[in-house]
Amino acid sequence: FPYTTLFRSESFSSSNPGIEVIMLNTSPQDFQPGHSMYSNPFWRSIIRDDNHKAWINADALYYEYYRNRTINCKRWLLAEWDVFCNGNLATFFGPLWDRPFVSSCVHEINDAWYWSKDVVNLPKKARKCAIGITPLAGTLISDECMERIVLESSWVGYSLFCELRIPTLARMAGFEIFSNPNAKGLRWKPRPQVDGPGLWHPMKNTGKIG
Repeated sequence: FPYTTLFRSESFSSSNPGIEVIMLNTSPQDFQPGHSMYSNPFWRSIIRDDNHKAWINADALYYEYYRNRTINCKRWLLAEWDVFCNGNLATFFGPLWDRPFVSSCVHEINDAWYWSKDVVNLPKKARKCAIGITPLAGTLISDECMERIVLESSWVGYSLFCELRIPTLARMAGFEIFSNPNAKGLRWKPRPQVDGPGLWHPMKNTGKIG
């Protein structure tokens, strides 16, 4: 979705002048601007052309970029091609802006959260720290926290969903996981109705926003 992706990425920079927008591309097609991860050995070793493994290990892209990054940031916002931004990010996160790990919804492990079933696939040392988030898109992570997450990211490729793995890694490293009350537009379904400034997901179409 090149047009949609560019439109979404431009929505971040237009609402937040001066921020660095880094685009990671997994398509075999040449897509600029952005960093092509299609032939990245780490990514290929995980997915091996398996779309399901690519989906559940989406966090692998962030880890591999971080290992090979060419810029340094105080904090990292994880977005996806179908996230739309129409507001100042510092305002959107408010008092949570300087927290180590902030997501839309935080899930303690219980039968009510679907991906709790994957806890048995965590390494034993991680199970007592298990915690989930939804969605991955729109998650804010401090650089210190991201560094610690990446150090333990050898688990990528296990049969567990990224929205269980990444917050569990953060909690294992001693960081608290916060939920953002402003993130009403960051959900899986249905398509959110844009009714104010902030982040919105999933915005699949290329038509009028709103």
